[in-house]
Parts: sequence; structure tokens; C-alpha cells
Amino acid sequence: MTVCAINRAPVFGEIVDGQVQLNAVGKVVCDIWLWLPVQYPYVTLDEWCVMPDHLHGILALGPPVDTLVTDGDVPKVRRKPSVGRFANRPYDIDRPLDQPG
Repeated sequence: MTVCAINRAPVFGEIVDGQVQLNAVGKVVCDIWLWLPVQYPYVTLDEWCVMPDHLHGILALGPPVDTLVTDGDVPKVRRKPSVGRFANRPYDIDRPLDQPG
């Protein structure tokens, strides 16, 4: 999926020397992306990146990955990787994050 900022404005950061430098808003986007499988056990994250004006991400929707699978006659539990809950930290955000209307 791709999620774009309003008017493709670079509200998540900037490119410096060919590298994305996220600002506070961009860090919030990262934290919330990582929080998705914590809140919704049917979400599994794959590759993703935050750019200055948009987010690219691949996620899978389905049954929780903590499921019992068999390897021949031996049952195994397959677990999704732990991403932890995003930190409840202060962000230096000086503009509204929602779209008017």
C-alpha cells in the first residue's frame, strides 16, 4: 500500500545526502506502522519505508500467525516476530496531522 501526505507535502522528513531523515511526524508514522500487528493480531508486516511525503508498506491480513503448524508428524508453533509497542514519547509536532473537512 502507499499512503500519501496531503498535497504530497514533505511532512514526514527530508532527503539529506541521498538518505531519508525523518522528522517527529515521520517517527510517529514509523511507530504507528510497527504498532499495527500489536493492536491487530491478523496483521503481519513485510517490507516498508517512510519517505518525506509518503509511506510504502506491504502487510498481510489473515489469521494470527501464532498458529499451530505441522512439520511431518511434529507440531510446531509459528510465531510472528515481536515488534513491541511503540514508545509513548513526546513528539515535536507543530502542525495539524489531520485533513480538514
